Amino acid sequence: MRVVADQHAPPRTIVQLLNKLHTGGLLIFSLNNHTLENTDYLQACHDAVADDIAIILEDHDGPHMVKLGMTSKIMVLQKS
Repeated sequence: MRVVADQHAPPRTIVQLLNKLHTGGLLIFSLNNHTLENTDYLQACHDAVADDIAIILEDHDGPHMVKLGMTSKIMVLQKS
């Protein structure tokens, strides 16, 4: 599992990583609350589904860095 963060990777990274997988491969990553403020990241996931590139197997929100009040979204995408 890796982190996709707005300061390190643009939203298009999600589809670029999916394109490297074989059919059935899994992309597991988290998006922290700061990254989620940019709606392009979740939109990239939903666009991948709409374009039949992937399906969303899991999508959970939870604590990240609790002492800093941060949360994150864990995503599991499967390459179609």
